[in-house]
Parts: sequence; structure tokens; C-alpha cells
Amino acid sequence: VYGGVGVPMSETISETKQILLNSKITEVPSHWKKETIGNVAEKTKGTKPDTLLEESGPDLLPYLTISASKGDVTQWARAQDGKRVSEDQVLIVWDGASSGTVFKASEGVICSTLAALDFDDELFDSKFAYYFLSQQESRISELSEGTGITHVPRDFMSMFQLLRPPITEQRRIADILS
Repeated sequence: VYGGVGVPMSETISETKQILLNSKITEVPSHWKKETIGNVAEKTKGTKPDTLLEESGPDLLPYLTISASKGDVTQWARAQDGKRVSEDQVLIVWDGASSGTVFKASEGVICSTLAALDFDDELFDSKFAYYFLSQQESRISELSEGTGITHVPRDFMSMFQLLRPPITEQRRIADILS
């Protein structure tokens, strides 16, 4: 048995990840679909801007880091110097000890340890996606790989599944949770 979860040693790492992912999704209403996240969202990995400033000013946006997600913005950047995100995106800590942590984006420029998910608004309500992924943080973290600095797996977008109720139902659920 591998990892104490009943997965045979003969399974490849990728197969093991797939089993772990799919085994945690239980029965759902028949009209809900399962979607691979890469089929319904685009991922943008953050970068470190050439210039970071200690004070806000015209044409500057907050530099979004993990601490900025908690309201502690200490640096600003020009939008053209980095990867800009908006409030309708979901952020995931992609690299580091907190990899897998999910939070809502605010207008800003994301740091290199974050990735922004931009959901197809005809298929997914971004608030619903945020709440769903927030509930899956521990699963995402469990999948993190690497020695030293861990990171969300490269194949995350092609293997991680989301539950997709009809869009009107997603909006109702998100409104209730808000």
C-alpha cells in the first residue's frame, strides 16, 4: 500500500494523484458535471516586476503577495511591469510552503509565487469557483511536489476536477456563501 491510502505501489505518481483526486469527490446531483480545471479556466503565473515601490502613486497597483491577501499591502508596481489581475479572478499560492492556499484576487499585480485563475464566465461563476477551491485547499496542498520549495504540480490544470452545477445554481450557491 502506498501512503496508507490503499493505492498499489505499482501505480505511477500521475495515476496515484488521479486516484487521490477523484476518490474525494462523492455523490453529486446528476445534473452537475465534473470538469477538469484546465477546460474551464486559464492560469496566469505571476512574475516579479522590474520595479517595486514602497509608496502608492498614480498608475501604480498593489503588489499582491500572500500577506497582501490579508490586507497588508506594502509595495506597488506598474501594471505593465507584471501580471495584472482583477477582482473576478481566483488566486492560488503556486510555490512555497503555502502552496495550495486559495484567495480572491483584488485589483493588482501578482507576485511570482501566485497564479491567477480566470474562469470562463459562461461555465463558471468566479465566486462559486473561489468557494469550491477554498474547500479544496487541503487537497491541493496534498498534491504539492518538490523538495525544498514545494509547488502545485505542473499537471494540476489538466487533472484537478471541479464540480460544475448549472451557472444559475452556482450563482445562488455563491450568493448564499457570500
